Order: sequence, then structure tokens, then C-alpha cells
Amino acid sequence: MTERENAGHRDEADLELELRGLPDRRWSASMVTGTLRGKEEASDATDWLDRVAGLTHVRRSMSETASPAEWAIRFDDALQAAGWPGAAPLETDDFQLINRWRDLLNDLARMDLVSPRMSMEAALNLLESMAAEAVFQPESNVTQVHLLGPLEASGLEFDAVWFAGLTAAEWPPHGNPSALVSRRLQEKRGMPDAVPADTVDYARSLLMHVCSAAPEVVCSYPRSADDAEQSASQLLESLDVKASDAPSDPGWHAATLVDSADICAVDDRIPAVAGEERLTGGAATIQNQLTDPVTAFIGGRLGVRVLDEQATGLPPLVRGNLVHDALYQLYLDLPTRDELAAWTDVPERISYAVFCLKKRHERQTDDVLRSLLALERERVAGLLQEFLAVDLERAGFSVIAVERKLELAEAGVRIELRIDRVDRLPGGGLVIIDYKTGAEKLFLDSKGSPREIQLIAYACAIAEPIAALALANVDSRVVGFGGAGQGFSEIGNWDEFLANWSGIVRDACRDIARGDVSINKRQSIDEARSLNLLTRFTELRNDW
Repeated sequence: MTERENAGHRDEADLELELRGLPDRRWSASMVTGTLRGKEEASDATDWLDRVAGLTHVRRSMSETASPAEWAIRFDDALQAAGWPGAAPLETDDFQLINRWRDLLNDLARMDLVSPRMSMEAALNLLESMAAEAVFQPESNVTQVHLLGPLEASGLEFDAVWFAGLTAAEWPPHGNPSALVSRRLQEKRGMPDAVPADTVDYARSLLMHVCSAAPEVVCSYPRSADDAEQSASQLLESLDVKASDAPSDPGWHAATLVDSADICAVDDRIPAVAGEERLTGGAATIQNQLTDPVTAFIGGRLGVRVLDEQATGLPPLVRGNLVHDALYQLYLDLPTRDELAAWTDVPERISYAVFCLKKRHERQTDDVLRSLLALERERVAGLLQEFLAVDLERAGFSVIAVERKLELAEAGVRIELRIDRVDRLPGGGLVIIDYKTGAEKLFLDSKGSPREIQLIAYACAIAEPIAALALANVDSRVVGFGGAGQGFSEIGNWDEFLANWSGIVRDACRDIARGDVSINKRQSIDEARSLNLLTRFTELRNDW
């Protein structure tokens, strides 16, 4: 981990993750900068925010309507304000691509002849439509491999051709008849895609042209796509092909016109954890190591984060943060149980804890989101009232830490953790508490084994006797504790049980340290989908 990361500086990727965790809305450039500024940023994040601010200036100078030529100039100004195409020297292909883009803007400007003025939305839609229909192939004689569409490749000659994606669902491609001319007239004049048969004949002809462009041709299709089994295009039957299934490349078939070359496996091991490497993801990384080690590697060591879709209204992450922040504020003075029981101003304390949420969560919100947040604060206030009552049912305790940060160092693995709350019992033992804001979660299953390893990882990181581990469910469906140890679920030989559970954490850390990236083939496709691109779980699952 770099010094910048140790200092807590946010980079551009951190800003994107933070933005995705906020409620979905119609964001303007000024709202983005107003929401995300205010903390220490790395240089790339500062540069990104400055570019967004530049877009704000460009947008404010735009009128509601303008001619296509004016919109072309403004779109170009907006791209320059955003820093496109960048300051780095351009390669030949990039230079040609930018010139093609300039030509496309010129084509938009010529639309003045048919539409003197239009709105920005109409101009963007028109430009997007023109870009979708533009054909671009850079002129280059130095590259060994060209990635082309079938139309661009038609008529060219190659040493070898690989034609991919020939599924029954994708080839022939879907027809695109004109929406402005009657279907009968299109058919009468022989216009492209007038009838499905024309589309099929065109796709067959294009396939034959591409497959005759080289002495060696491979036509392939994926065995599955989006968890759906695929089949080969029937147009492949018109080719004199020999089917093969390369065992070294699991998960897809290839129909070849000549024999495929042998594929050699490469022994490429994951390096062990060494030096000052710090893992990210907290206790979730250890939990992932127990359930799907490759996920722990991707998230904990590579720092990959799944990009969730922005939710309409208040996403679960925001609602959970509201509860956590309010509980933090309520217990910030580290009261004892007796002091909690002596509070005579509970409504005022709860109101203040909820009021503190406004400053953080209501920046750059609109009227609808402010109303939703106001309703959510009322719900949180009720949850705090219920939680205090449940907390007071426990025997004596003293809150000694909230949002406590610490580090787990085991077998060369170093992971930063943060505990929601730590209590000390009269006998001196500690109680580790983690707040849960979703569906009810219990620490132990019916057999007395821990369901999750998070609390145990916290216990391993604290060099003091642990008397109990507990999950505090704080949700509209249930408010209460689920834990093990003194004051919760009494367990004989507690120290022995805790030692055995701690051994699970240490074993997981040793597996992480040696570079274990095994894939759990018993998980469902839904569970593996978020990282399927990196793990190729679907292809491997079909091969198992």
C-alpha cells in the first residue's frame, strides 16, 4: 500500500464508488463536485474533479436550443473541458479515430440545412444515431492482429481469420428495416432487411466472403451467454467445416476449416503475500477466503470492487449508514449501562443524533430526496428508541469504544478492521458488537457454529480477553442481539471454543498468504456472477 493510501487519500476510483453508493438522481456536474469535494484527494481525483468543474462552466454557458452547428462546437468544447483525448501523444489509430470523430461533428453541423434549431437532448440523440451507423477502420500496416467487424473485413485478405460470436441468436444479426418507409414499398424496391429472407441471405453471403479471406479460418461461438446455453448458427452448415472442442480452453466450441494448433498450459501461480502489502476489504476478505478464495484474492489483494447499480430512492447502503452514524453519535460519550438508565433527556439525545445526519447526507439533494431522508430520520429515531430499551435489558457494561480501528496481522497478512462498538463487562472481559441493519442475522447456527467469521476476526485483532461476541440487529423488522458468550448465549468452555474459532481465522490468513485462489464450484451462478468476467466461473462450471 502506498503512502497516499495510508493517509486515506481518495483516488478517482474511490470517487466513482462513493458516487454509486448515493441515491440515483439526475446529477449535474456542479452537484457531483459539491457532493464529492471536501476530503483529501489524490492527484488523479483532484484532476477529475477539476474536469467536472470545467464541464459545469461549459454547461452553464449553453442555451436551451441552438443550431446543429452550434451544438457540434459546444460538444467539442465539453470534451476538451473533460480532458479528452488527454495530453499523452496519440498513436496512429487514435489519431485516425479522433479525425473520424471530427468528421462526425461536421456531419452534425451540416444538419443545419434540415433543422435550424434543436434542443441539446435532440442533438445528442441525433449524434448518437449517426455514430452508431458510422463505419471506421484505421489504416495500419504494422499490426499483426486486426479486430474488425464482418462488414469491414469483407473483401480483405488475411493470413488467418477467427470469426467469433456465431450463435443462433446473433447470426444472422437482427434485421433493421427503415422505420420511415412502408414495409411493402421496401420489399418492392428490394431495400435491405425488407424481409427476413433478405437478412439471412446477406448474412450468409457475408459469412462466405469472410471465410474465403484466408487459408486458415476458425468460426466459434460461446457455449453459454448470460447463463443461457447457446447453439451454433445454422448458417455454419453451409460451410465445409470440421468441428473440434479444444480441451485446454474450457467453455466454448470452435468449428475450424483446418486443424487447430496445440495449446500449451502455462504454470502461472499467484505470488504469496510479502513485505508491507496490506489487504483491503476488512473482515469480508477473510470470510471470502473461507467460502470462495478467488473472491478474497480479487477483492482483498487486487482491490477490485463490484459496481452496484444506483438504486431509486434510498439504497440499502445509505439507509444502513444512517443507522450506523446515528448509533455512533448516540454512544459517542461512551456511557455505562447505569448512565444510560439515568438519562432523563433520551428524546433530546436521539433528536440530536438524528439531526447530525443532515449535514453529511443532505448535501446536494433535491426536494424529493430531502423528503425521503426526513422520513428515514424519523424511522431511525424510532429504531434508536427501541435499541436503547433492548440495550438496557443487559447486565452491567461500559462502552469503551465506538468505530474502533485496528489491524489484524496474522501469517504475514495485514488487514485493517473497524469495530462498531466494544463494551467492557464488570469482570474485565470485552464484548465485541457489530451492528446489522438488514434482515435479522444470528451469530451461531443451529449446531452452535459461527455463521460468519467477522466477529472472530475482530477478537483475533484485540489483545485482551474476549467475554462475548454479538450481532446487534437494528432494523424495522427486529431490534435485538444475537451472540455468544457472557450475557448472551452461555457456552461452556468458552475459551476453548473461541480458540478453535480463532484457528479458523488464522488458517484462512495462512491460505491468503500463500496465494490460494481456489474457486468454489458449489456456489450458484448468481453468487459468482459479479466476478464471472475475472474467474470464468460459468465456463469452468460447464467443464466440471
